Amino acid sequence: MRLRIRMSVAASIVVAMNLFLAASANADLTTGLALYCDMEDTDAINVDKVLPDVYGAQLVPGTVVGNVTQAVDAERGNVLSFDTRSSSNYVDFGDNLDPGTTSYTVAMWMKRDDLTSTEFPAAKGNSSTTAEAWSFGLRAGSHASGPGLSVRANYDGGSGTTRQNTVTEGLTDAGKVLDGVWYHLAMVINQETGHFYAYINGVGSGEDGDNGLWDSNEASYSVTFPNNGTADFNTTLALTLGKVAGTTNTFKGDIDDFAVWTRALSSDEIVSIYNGAAIVPEPGLLALLSGMVLFGLASRRGRKL
Repeated sequence: MRLRIRMSVAASIVVAMNLFLAASANADLTTGLALYCDMEDTDAINVDKVLPDVYGAQLVPGTVVGNVTQAVDAERGNVLSFDTRSSSNYVDFGDNLDPGTTSYTVAMWMKRDDLTSTEFPAAKGNSSTTAEAWSFGLRAGSHASGPGLSVRANYDGGSGTTRQNTVTEGLTDAGKVLDGVWYHLAMVINQETGHFYAYINGVGSGEDGDNGLWDSNEASYSVTFPNNGTADFNTTLALTLGKVAGTTNTFKGDIDDFAVWTRALSSDEIVSIYNGAAIVPEPGLLALLSGMVLFGLASRRGRKL
């Protein structure tokens, strides 16, 4: 009986330690986290018309404008819903969280509602193909290249705007961004290496922007830039969800877990988020698991006396 009890306690310690290590690894995702919107605060969104930043270093809330509400999705729970495509429906974070000359990552879950128009679920400026900063663009179903995802980030290098861009192959099943389906999108600007990366459902564009389902269109764009601090992705236009500031480029659909980091996330970190890793651990989770480990160790030592 004593052997069985000791084995049970030991097994509990192993399980608790594994959970603790996994939660600790996820906690690393809070490093450099500048903005995180989990879409969970019903009253703030639907009544106060504010989208809270629940963790970010700068705590920059968004102003909810027009017909944008919290809704419940069968797959993801509480989400931010843009019921109609209108330039009057969006979330405005103001001129905050520019990439500038520092490394930068933005990620989000997104589900579009139809394929009839080009749409922009999130952007910081980038109001045209030659405008600074970044955007996620969704091509219409009628586009010659199919309904793919275009990820763009432009910078002013001192002698005019240089364009960073890669798109998914919308004519292939893997590269299509269809209506009614959730997709995880991410963009990384790595100022240390001078590389621009895009991701969809954990699949990255790679070093040349042409990995797998991605095509960088080298004739017009690039995915590399000087890593000497001269590539400035700054803009005075607002960070927005549901449209591009200063334009009529809009979005109809749902958004969840929108986050911005002031560092370049690794491909492993992007994949972990896509696979369900929590960007911000549940309150008290690390303390709870730590307590389980300590309790198990204490119990085991007590039984040896």
